[in-house]
Amino acid sequence: MGTQVRFDSRFEKIFQTVPQRGIVVLDSIHSFPIYNEDFYLPYMCILINTRGIARIRYDNQNLTFHPNEVAVIGTKHLLHALDQNPDYTATVIVISDELSLSARVSAYRHDYQKYHDTPCSIHTEDQVKQLIEVTRVMNTVSSQELALEHRTEACVSLLHVFFELLTTFRADQERSHPASRGTLMFNEFMDLVASNYMIHHDVQFYAKQMHMTPKYLSKIISDATGKGAFAWISEYIINKAITLLRTRPDLTIHKIGMMVGFDEQPSFTRFFKRYAKASPRDYRDNQNYIPQNISVMERRGIVE
Repeated sequence: MGTQVRFDSRFEKIFQTVPQRGIVVLDSIHSFPIYNEDFYLPYMCILINTRGIARIRYDNQNLTFHPNEVAVIGTKHLLHALDQNPDYTATVIVISDELSLSARVSAYRHDYQKYHDTPCSIHTEDQVKQLIEVTRVMNTVSSQELALEHRTEACVSLLHVFFELLTTFRADQERSHPASRGTLMFNEFMDLVASNYMIHHDVQFYAKQMHMTPKYLSKIISDATGKGAFAWISEYIINKAITLLRTRPDLTIHKIGMMVGFDEQPSFTRFFKRYAKASPRDYRDNQNYIPQNISVMERRGIVE
């Protein structure tokens, strides 16, 4: 049915130690675990880019990592490493499912939607140094021969500190570079789409939630982004459908259509063909499946 994605052997060995250690810090890495293939990271990862530039595709959107940029990437995001500068250097924190779900990592859980929609944030050199200092302590603690419960408690506390710092730094950035009204309205709109796309595909619903007319909402979104509100709703749904088609061979086309808000398969097929220029079945047949990582989050019903 699908192809088994194999990571570089160095990363394979590292990933195998994560459940036991809780946190693994990779200092001064210069590459990604796999190239030229779509993949999911098996665990939540934080990338702190210290030098050079790297480009990846994140849920069908292209991202560029710059120096002093931090990215928080959960397990449910489809990634594809594109390229990087020869001097690309990053520190990576790999976090077990148990620790990433901890209630005490409250700053991340509270601002989950922000990290989900905008994984990258750029910071000052001093802020990045502070974050890296915390990661070094994480690495030391997770490497110690401590009783499991003590090591887990210490790692959770350090993650809490890290995310409190990161959330504070992101807020500082937002205050020093305030977004325009159009950008703020667009972000509010996309938050609503992320929460309601499985039921509502119409601009009228979102306009009502934002207390404005559909025409006015579309104008604001178009002025801010160059695309209207309905185009963004459709793109969001298509990206969700594409991710499911590429990663969930166990689901029927009808089931995937229902998961993105279409009760009838013919309606889903017409919608998909209009934007993807292929039927869902044809699209799936021409893609390599990515084995899905059934994580603790999914088993507990927390789906990113």
